[in-house]
Amino acid sequence: MADLITYAQIADRWHLWQEYADPGANMTEEEFDGMTIKARVEAITYMFGQEFYIAECRRCDRETTVDSPEMTWPQLECPACEESHSDWDVRSGN
Repeated sequence: MADLITYAQIADRWHLWQEYADPGANMTEEEFDGMTIKARVEAITYMFGQEFYIAECRRCDRETTVDSPEMTWPQLECPACEESHSDWDVRSGN
């Protein structure tokens, strides 16, 4: 599984916030520090929608969506293969 950046990680780190949530530099670091992580995650969710991931089956190349990258471990049922396995490539859907 590739390294995925979650909303919580973006909300926790100023440099990720600048890159992914606020590339136009509308927020100062002081404003960022003045918000809770929960409030930052809510702001990201408002801007980009509910966080989700796309899991691609390595066996048949079929895709399915999951709410969390951890949902593929240890098993996720493939709609095409019709069996549960952990052969998935996961990427952010947002």
